[in-house]
Amino acid sequence: MASYGGGHRQAARAIEEALRGKRPELAISTTDYVDLVSPAFNRVTQSAYVLSVKYAPQAFAWFYHGTSRIGPRSGFQRYLNSLGRRRVLRVLDERQPRVVVCTFPTQAGVISELVGRGAVDVPTVSVVTDNTIHSQWIHPHTDEYCVSAEEIADGVVRRGIPRERVHTTGIPIRRAFRERYDRAETLRRLDLDPSRPMVLIMSGAFGMLTGVVAACRALLHLPQAPQIVLVTGRDRKLAEDVRLALGGPERPLRVLGYVDEVAPLMQAAHVLVTKAGGLTTSEALACRLPMVIYRPIPGQEQANTAFLTRLGTAWSVRTAHQLAGCVRELLADPTRLEAMRAACGRIGRPQAADAVADVVLRTLDLTAAQPRRPVVNPAALVLRRRFIDSVAVHKPGA
Repeated sequence: MASYGGGHRQAARAIEEALRGKRPELAISTTDYVDLVSPAFNRVTQSAYVLSVKYAPQAFAWFYHGTSRIGPRSGFQRYLNSLGRRRVLRVLDERQPRVVVCTFPTQAGVISELVGRGAVDVPTVSVVTDNTIHSQWIHPHTDEYCVSAEEIADGVVRRGIPRERVHTTGIPIRRAFRERYDRAETLRRLDLDPSRPMVLIMSGAFGMLTGVVAACRALLHLPQAPQIVLVTGRDRKLAEDVRLALGGPERPLRVLGYVDEVAPLMQAAHVLVTKAGGLTTSEALACRLPMVIYRPIPGQEQANTAFLTRLGTAWSVRTAHQLAGCVRELLADPTRLEAMRAACGRIGRPQAADAVADVVLRTLDLTAAQPRRPVVNPAALVLRRRFIDSVAVHKPGA
């Protein structure tokens, strides 16, 4: 996995939880691929990602759409597929996995390249964590794909992947989102009134939702202002800014930092205001929680937004004024709100992590039936700086 945005990590966590529930004896190892490449590179690129999303979204969109058009044998793609190869080889040799599961696309490309060159012999399962498909997820030597919906599966097939290797599982979320929580008790713990509507605002793990102070102010100024719970993730400055600008004991506003147990908050809310991350929106669908997507960033979040709005589970707005009007309209119309809940129920997949785990375990059982061989070709381990690009590595038996 990778820790960009938090969703890839949460997906890996959900899959591990499901696998341990089905096969407690399994040895499962989770690795942050970008941290493996270089901890310093990870910090720099994470900061660049967060800053570009917050302050230069069009630059991020240019990068996202640009990388969606490059060919699998292009120079830039080959460069991406070279990032961290020696370290990936070392980890695979140390751990000798039967299956590799990728919840982030870049390392899937690295392993695909290694498999194609005969340096590695291990099946790979890629778990796509958005309601769209991007060329960075599609690699010639990835064995299985898990995607969110049938239309996404169709898109993968159109890119040349055999249909039997594409599985509509949903985006994996943790088991907590299947459980039921007492709404009144959740709100009482927050010192809020269970008889009044509550709007949950989630700014993302790193506070990447912009315009949060303006959004909260606009909602609090509504004639019948809802109660607001704001989750700011690890962005302490955002939490402090909101408290300073809008806080006070008389305000129906609760500001929380990073929250591990999100499911009780989602089940207590009437509406979720959020960015359009694949994991957060999948969690909301599982909780049958209508969404207002606020300022979706260009790229995969715009695609997620289009998917959700088309199916009737979310509205999309760009300004705080539009947000306040939308929330007011939804809270005043229980019939519309219930229709959105029903739409969430139709497309939500709370069992997605189990479905992904089943794909992984079927792949594992297939490899277990075959003679055990080293995951890494011994010839690949002696390569250093010149690596595989300039030294022939042959597949076993070739």
